[in-house]
Amino acid sequence: MRATAFAANTSASSFSKQLQRVLLLSALFVAASVNSLAQITVSPASLTFAAQVIDTTSAAKSVTITNNGGSAQPIVVTMSGDYTETDNCSGSVAGGGSCTAKITFAPTIVGSIKGAASIDDNSNKLLAFVGITGTGQAPVTTAPASLAFTGGTIGTISAAKTFKITNNTTSSVTITNITTNAPDYTITTGTCLTTPLASKGKYCTVTVQVTPTSAVDDGAIIITDNAPNALPLAVKLTSAATAGTSPVSLSKTSLIFKTLSGTTSAAQTTTVTNTSASAV
Repeated sequence: MRATAFAANTSASSFSKQLQRVLLLSALFVAASVNSLAQITVSPASLTFAAQVIDTTSAAKSVTITNNGGSAQPIVVTMSGDYTETDNCSGSVAGGGSCTAKITFAPTIVGSIKGAASIDDNSNKLLAFVGITGTGQAPVTTAPASLAFTGGTIGTISAAKTFKITNNTTSSVTITNITTNAPDYTITTGTCLTTPLASKGKYCTVTVQVTPTSAVDDGAIIITDNAPNALPLAVKLTSAATAGTSPVSLSKTSLIFKTLSGTTSAAQTTTVTNTSASAV
């Protein structure tokens, strides 16, 4: 219950942050289009950062700011989203000259993160604009994030399905616990709880089977680890099963005994027949 509430709060917070960023970017795009004939230009006009683990900083990407006019142009570079910059412009670009801004990405949430670098003059008039996109990544991830067992038979163990737990950081990560809230599922953790994931890209494999006791038999697997800023991971489990066909039949499905109190009846017989191809 706590994990569910935490995930819901985290999701709501992430959505709020993303909405604010989208609104800001929309306003900047409108302003940039109005100001398209400004003497200041940027190259490239957009940047895309690869997936970056949250609360770590990416390598820098460079943007060249060019003054196409004949006189010096004062500028102020303002960043939005989880992006920062350093530059050698010293607050102005000489006429016919250029300077360089180096932009880095340090995501604070998991998922797609949009931002911008806006170049303004001293009166906050937008001169140029760089759209930026990046993806925040959890320190440890699972793939797939859900397992669906369909077409099963109640009381019969399913075929095995697997998922991987991957270390996305540059340091060793230890998986500390793998549990499930669904007792009908059998988990084989392999080396996940005994061998650390030594470096980025290393993974271990978990095997899962279900012996359903009802038509719908859902649950989840919760995974914890010791990575910095790590959150509990959840792998969703779903099962859809039917009662199936009984492997045995009875010659009689009921027996009626009539006898005097205190005496023993005659025996009655029902025959049990195996209707399947295997021993029962």
